[in-house]
Amino acid sequence: MLPPPIPSAAINLVAERFQAIVDELRREAWRIQPYDEATAMRLDDAATAFSDAGTSILQHWLRDAGILPPR
Repeated sequence: MLPPPIPSAAINLVAERFQAIVDELRREAWRIQPYDEATAMRLDDAATAFSDAGTSILQHWLRDAGILPPR
């Protein structure tokens, strides 16, 4: 069974925006890594944490929408 189109489109948009932020954090980490390794590592850690949080938020949203089964 496919999700309704409107929630599906909204979920995809949110997922894309989360991924865009993660990608930007990682690009910045790569850019500054040669001269500021500590900050680059913190940015990479932030990207990982943001990605994990986004995944969790999206999973809750999918469960609330009935797209994923409850735990």
